[in-house]
This record gives sequence, C-alpha cells and structure tokens, in this order.
Amino acid sequence: MPSGPGESPDERASGSAPSAEPDASRERLLEAVRAEVVESGLDKLSATSVARRAGLARITLYRRGGDVKRLALTALTRETETIIVRATRDLPDGSGRDRLVELALRLVKGVAASDFVRALVGGDTTLLAPYLTEHLGTSQRALVAAATPDLQRGMGDGSVRRADHHTIGTVLVQALTPFALGSGVAVGELGQPVVDAEIRRLVDGYLRPSEAPAP
Repeated sequence: MPSGPGESPDERASGSAPSAEPDASRERLLEAVRAEVVESGLDKLSATSVARRAGLARITLYRRGGDVKRLALTALTRETETIIVRATRDLPDGSGRDRLVELALRLVKGVAASDFVRALVGGDTTLLAPYLTEHLGTSQRALVAAATPDLQRGMGDGSVRRADHHTIGTVLVQALTPFALGSGVAVGELGQPVVDAEIRRLVDGYLRPSEAPAP
C-alpha cells in the first residue's frame, strides 16, 4: 500500500505528520517514549507518563509528536537509524558482497540486541503488524537504503548479481526480519555462532552471481 504525498507508511499509522524540523522538545519526548516502553511496556504507554518523564506538558506532546503510538513509531525509526550508523562504521574494505554480508549480520544483531525493539515486539502487536504483513515502514526503508551503496559497489566489482537495488534490499530485509525480531528462537535452538554462520551463508548465496563459485 503506497504512502500518501509527503508521508511515510510509519507516519500514516496515526494522525498528521510531526514537524520535520529538529526540535529539542520532540527529542525529549522520543527519549521518554523509549524509556517508558523499555521499562513498562507498550501497553502501559500513555501521554501522561511520557510527558511527565520528558518534563513537558501534555499539550507539547500533541503539538510536537502527535499521539504516543506515533511517537513510538518515530522512536523506532530513530533507533533503526542509530543501529545503521553503528553497523556501517568501519566495514571491511573488501568486495561489495563481502561488505554486504558483514553489514547484514551487524544489522540483524543490532536490531536483535535493542531493548527498545524487543519491548515493542513484545507489546501491542497491532502497532507493528502492518509493517510485517502489508507494507514497508520508514525503518525498513532505511535498512534497504543502507544496503544500496554496497549493492552498487558489488554490482560494479562483479561480486553481486545484477538486479534492481530496491528489489534485492527489500528481499533481504524480508528474509532477515525473523532473525532480527525473533532471534531467541534460532539462537536458543542452534547457538549464536551457528546462526551467524548461516546468516552469512544465506546472504552470500542470495547475492552471489550465478557463475561465481561458492566458497
């Protein structure tokens, strides 16, 4: 389902889009939302508790961020952006495919390690359901975009099969989401080293040109 003009799917979840301008009050609200969700869970999130923690009036919450569910989604986007920054830092100077394999593993582990993401996934399932079953949200699109530079690099150096960047990035996000959001299942069953190795194999095999020999 495409987003409307000037909107992302995450922003369409509830009400009008918040101001795009950097705002100290809005940052305080996002920090407060994150802390409230981690400590008490999404189902107990309220405008009163968030405003109190942020040291702001409730009217400021509504003016700067919309309702608390919208703020939770915005906080998720910010969390994802932070994970991406950490994951893309100091990637090995190898082929595009090598870098993408490493990046994919870092992103999966970064999302899985986020206490905020875990709290959201374990909370009100209706909040994230549209982005798992219907359309990509802002956070997922940011993950797809994060892979684009190394997809271009890999197609240029011949290590990645030639295809539409958005298609490959989207399929990778969809394929790896269960490892990121439900990592406890695979890790509990197989152990972290095995899961890491299998994620590397999965991504490498998907990206590898058909004529390239497997390692």
